[in-house]
Amino acid sequence: MLREPIPAEALAKLHPEAAALIAATPPEAVVANWSFDLDPLPRLVQGRVALLGDAAHAMSLSQARGMTAGLEDALVLARALDGSQSAA
Repeated sequence: MLREPIPAEALAKLHPEAAALIAATPPEAVVANWSFDLDPLPRLVQGRVALLGDAAHAMSLSQARGMTAGLEDALVLARALDGSQSAA
């Protein structure tokens, strides 16, 4: 249950009809789970330490990307350590 209206910037991301419907609903009648993404880190490697997966990518749980990001990181790291292919 919300105790205050949904921020206008959040409603602006929705289809106008959905935003209007939500805005017309009393806050106490809306159930919302907020998720926030963080800006990417400026670097994921320093010296012999590399951040992978959830440690490297602060993303909301609703995106369900944690495992995929970790797998992609592991593949890129393996290629970089192998030296036979580009790390990107």
